[in-house]
Formats: sequence, C-alpha cells, structure tokens
Amino acid sequence: MRLRRSCHVVPGAHERMLAKALTLPADEVILDLEDAVAPQQKPTARGMVASALRRGGFAAPTVAVRINAVDGPHAHRDLIDAVGAAPSGVGIVVVPKVESPAELAFVDHLLAGIEHDHRIPVGTIGLEAQIESA
Repeated sequence: MRLRRSCHVVPGAHERMLAKALTLPADEVILDLEDAVAPQQKPTARGMVASALRRGGFAAPTVAVRINAVDGPHAHRDLIDAVGAAPSGVGIVVVPKVESPAELAFVDHLLAGIEHDHRIPVGTIGLEAQIESA
C-alpha cells in the first residue's frame, strides 16, 4: 500500500515543471502525458518524461505516469516511449477514461512485456484506473 494523501500533477511537456517535480514533497508526483499536453507536443513530452524518469531522484516516494486514454491514438506510444524507456523509475501508470476491464488488461499486458524486457519483476508497476463517466 502506498500513501497518496497529496499528489502533484506535472505537465509532461514543460521542462521547468518537470525539473521542479524532483523537489516536490508530495506523496505522489504524476507526470502527465494526457490532458496537460497538446496533441502536437505528445512525442516531445514522451521524450521529456522518459528523460526525467531516467534521471530519477524524485523526492516523492511514488512517481506515476498518466498515459492517454487507451481508445485513442497515443496510449501505446506513451507506454513504449515514456514508461518503457525507464520502467524502474515508474511506480504507477495512471490510465484515464477507463470504460472497461479490457482497457486495463491491455495496459497490464504491455507493462508485463516492458517489465520482462527490462528484467524487473512483472507486476512491479501498479495500475491506477481513472473512471470518468457514470
């Protein structure tokens, strides 16, 4: 169990805010690739988030990456390019706009492959579902 009383969400395409995220004393820092990033900036944001994860050194005990919705065109690349670049730096993948268990199964399957490829125990990276519809 990870305490997450305070969470700080940081736009993945904002270099100054990503650098500041290292020092934030929150329980969780969420590096956001979804709503905080314009569509044309998504590839750049993935690289910036991957770089921040590789550098590490976050004050927050839990570092999360919020990917884009699974039913859109960006989630797969978010997982491969950002999370896959430094999976040992990621504690949680936040999946927004979840509509079905199949979406989480898809993300879990990709994460298992990433973890296996990087020789970290499968299941090390947690999943957080954001259900945004009634």
